[in-house]
Formats: sequence, structure tokens, C-alpha cells
Amino acid sequence: RKNVPDGLRQATAGRIQQAAQQIREFQENNDVVHHSRQPEGMTFAMPNDNTTQQLDLQRRALEDGATDDEPNSKKIRIEINGTWLEVGVDINSLRQVLGLPLHDISDQGNFHEYQNNQVAG
Repeated sequence: RKNVPDGLRQATAGRIQQAAQQIREFQENNDVVHHSRQPEGMTFAMPNDNTTQQLDLQRRALEDGATDDEPNSKKIRIEINGTWLEVGVDINSLRQVLGLPLHDISDQGNFHEYQNNQVAG
């Protein structure tokens, strides 16, 4: 025994097999539920939640050749010296400055139809 503190045992192949057998016996004698996989014989079904729909939308956009680097502009209103002007803004650069992802996270999500009357007018 090299530098093994009292009360600790080194893991050997025999001890690992013994522990595995004890675990198997425990599982056979007790109702052990495994939640890590679907029941035998079940076919895999893709979830139909917002995250999966958004991923599918992004995947299709990439397959169609769209990238986040393509120009995407909108007009916004800003006030300069007391005069309101409509100015074109590159949405991707605005998202980058604001620290937002370069894809639209709300076009298919839970609140994609929500409009704040104070903002939307």
C-alpha cells in the first residue's frame, strides 16, 4: 500500500466488479426508475417546442444560404437638434452593440405577437 490513508481502499478490478454486482442486486430487489431514456421500442419523436422550432427555422435559413452577415436594415426615428428624422439602421450591428444575439429570438417564441402600446404606438 502506497500512501493510502487508513479507512480508504484502493479501487481494484475485483472491488469494482464486486460493487457492480451489489448495484445490480439492489436494482433487481428494488423499484429503480431510470429516467435517462425512453422505454424500449419507442421511436424517437422530435419535440415541437419553441426552441426546436427556432432551431429548425435557423437550420432552414442556413440551408437556403442566408447568413447573419447579410444586410438587414430597418428605419428608426431619432431626434437631432429638435428635429425628428427617420434613419436607416443595420439591425445586426445594432444587436451587436446592444449585446443581443444576431438572430431574431422573438419571431416564433411565446411572446412573438405581444406589442407594447407605448413602443408600438
